[in-house]
Amino acid sequence: MFFPMKETGIKINACEDSRFFDLFPLGFIVSAIVLTKQKKKGEKTDLLLKILIVISIILGYFCIFGVPEIISKVTLLKFSTANRAYLAFGFVNVLILLRSISIYEEKISIKNAFIITFLLTLFAGMQVLSNYVSYTGKAGFILICMIIFVLSYLILRKKDKLFAIFMIIIMCISGLLVNPIRIGVDVIYEADISKAIQEIAQNDKEANWIYEGNGYPNILIANGAKTINSTNVYPKLGTWYKIDKEKKYDDIYNRYAHISIYLQDTKETTFELSSPDSFIISLNKNDLITLEIKYVLTKNNLKIFDNEKIKFNEKYHDDYFYIYEIDKV
Repeated sequence: MFFPMKETGIKINACEDSRFFDLFPLGFIVSAIVLTKQKKKGEKTDLLLKILIVISIILGYFCIFGVPEIISKVTLLKFSTANRAYLAFGFVNVLILLRSISIYEEKISIKNAFIITFLLTLFAGMQVLSNYVSYTGKAGFILICMIIFVLSYLILRKKDKLFAIFMIIIMCISGLLVNPIRIGVDVIYEADISKAIQEIAQNDKEANWIYEGNGYPNILIANGAKTINSTNVYPKLGTWYKIDKEKKYDDIYNRYAHISIYLQDTKETTFELSSPDSFIISLNKNDLITLEIKYVLTKNNLKIFDNEKIKFNEKYHDDYFYIYEIDKV
């Protein structure tokens, strides 16, 4: 809930680290109370609640321990990593909590509510200490524990109105502080570098481009340039096989991938996996010809790679970017 307020200390980024605020495992505790009381009264236990619990258990097991390959294929979990599945796990837990609260009638005693709430807060606090204390700091850690304690206690004591008010306040504070969504796309299309890319791409529509160095290759494809290393939803096997004829790196580029290319002239082209959804190509400059690259967008001066076989002709230069046209000599 603090991600909109502070950037430093996040492990990866706010998007990747975000989770549902589901008060886990409170939903399971309230569900157990509800289902037990329904059974004791001879009532039909809530089918939706039981289905949601089963789904949550499967997702939770997958996130923590993983599952055998055959199960991952049958359940389609093979299409997700555990880190991404936590979002689905959290969403299901929110549904469990809401469903169980909606049919939770008999509040438990103050003593039992306090004990359960204390244990839940202790559990949550341990998670924060082991994963986020460098981000939250001492004050943030204490505040999170207090919020979880109060919310859990209000639910267990059936203080629905107070719980709703408390949650609305939390949602408004964390939600209103999120950076405003930008309206329009002028920030992309009206930039000087974008206009330069558009002009070249419109006059040479079939030319292949790459983005070289650390940066954002998708700026090219957003401006109409035919880009080799834009984000590849499916691997461009025909392209990579041109520079990996023995298919040594097939397991690296065979994935949904963000691709970084760095030019060099000291060794053969290599591929390196940098994270599950991204890889780095250390590209020998001569393979630009093999890949039929005509234009390169970069923040680096590539004139140092000029030789008797290949020339980098500067087409555009500003305070940040260069655009080079590749000439075979």
